[in-house]
Amino acid sequence: MHEVSDLAAFERQVVAVLDRFVAVDAARIDQWYRGEGELPERAVWFTFDDGEHSTVVDAAPVLHRHGVRATVFVCPGLVDDGRAPWWEVVRRAGAAGHAVELGGRRLHGQPAVTALKAVPDQVRREVLAGLVHEVGDHADQPVTVDDLVRWRELGGDIGNHTWDHPCLDRCDPATQVEQIDRATEWLDRNDLWDRRVFAYPNGDRTEVAEQHLADQHFELVALFDHHLAARRRGPLKVSRLRLDAAAPAVRTAAVTSGAHSGLFAAQQRVKDLAGSLRR
Repeated sequence: MHEVSDLAAFERQVVAVLDRFVAVDAARIDQWYRGEGELPERAVWFTFDDGEHSTVVDAAPVLHRHGVRATVFVCPGLVDDGRAPWWEVVRRAGAAGHAVELGGRRLHGQPAVTALKAVPDQVRREVLAGLVHEVGDHADQPVTVDDLVRWRELGGDIGNHTWDHPCLDRCDPATQVEQIDRATEWLDRNDLWDRRVFAYPNGDRTEVAEQHLADQHFELVALFDHHLAARRRGPLKVSRLRLDAAAPAVRTAAVTSGAHSGLFAAQQRVKDLAGSLRR
């Protein structure tokens, strides 16, 4: 999950999930991968990427009320000075009439965000700098260190999501390492985590990042691949299901059951085959 746009709908979703599953935390997941204990038959680990205000501040009491110890993966570079995530700047610029120009195309909104994920990180940063000059990059509701402290007081865990959320597969090796280490140092300095856990921004795993995370003794590394987690893949490739916080009950049930991930994979194989036939 990312943001929580409708708290009432989110609480209904939490209740529905807990009717069928048992919530566990990062510590239990870590022990399971180490072979130090078993998980309940229907275990679920609630995770949130990006450290959105609606999660860290608004959803935290809901999770606490239902005994859910969730993990939020944060980008400290967006906490330190209250910057908006780069994709929000792109959308803000598009709404103000400022297009992203790439490959002879003028793009706005989500198409611009998607295109910027596919270019070298330095190109993305150069484009973003121009947009920031036009519309600024201050977050409407910035998350503070105090907010993260409160999240922990309510039972939540915190993980590393890189310094400022680049797509690591578009970064050079040195930048990948710097993004991980800079966020790690900040989390250590502010005493905001109990164990080293990490989630790839946009799900973009790289061999360089994985090796560095292993060398730095990270316990859990989360993917964003829409699959059920499997012990055989190990703690540095923890699969996660994708679910919107406002998803209706039918979709929530389909996704959490694992049935939707199987359908998703089959659809992706069909798309890949169709693409290869067109070529």
